[in-house]
Amino acid sequence: MSGKLSAEAEHLGTERIAAIRQAVGPDIEILIDCYGRFDVPTAIRLGKALEPYDIFWFEEPVPVESHHALRQVWDKVSVPICVGERLHTRWEFVPILENEESLSYQHSPGNPHNRSTTASIGCCLCTILVADSSIPMG
Repeated sequence: MSGKLSAEAEHLGTERIAAIRQAVGPDIEILIDCYGRFDVPTAIRLGKALEPYDIFWFEEPVPVESHHALRQVWDKVSVPICVGERLHTRWEFVPILENEESLSYQHSPGNPHNRSTTASIGCCLCTILVADSSIPMG
């Protein structure tokens, strides 16, 4: 897996999302999961191409293990970024939370290993939100 997508595949994907948006209208959320498969330039191009279609979230456009890559995409696109499905401990979430690299956090508590950490991750998120007085709390 190279992390790249051909221009033809990018165009086809964007056309399909445009058709889906037109078919379902503005009230249906469109969520796109990329499984962390793209490199930064490809993720940025795709994110920008998706901006007109009011995407609810663009999940893991780059590998979440690379905070630097995630930050680069976050800084360049306006579609909401979602991460967390492949993060398993609160310590994996902390750098993303502290650097505000995602608007949506998704943890998979269905995995027995993850159940015990879900509350810890929630506590980390609450602690960071409360510590940041610039975030409106209600």
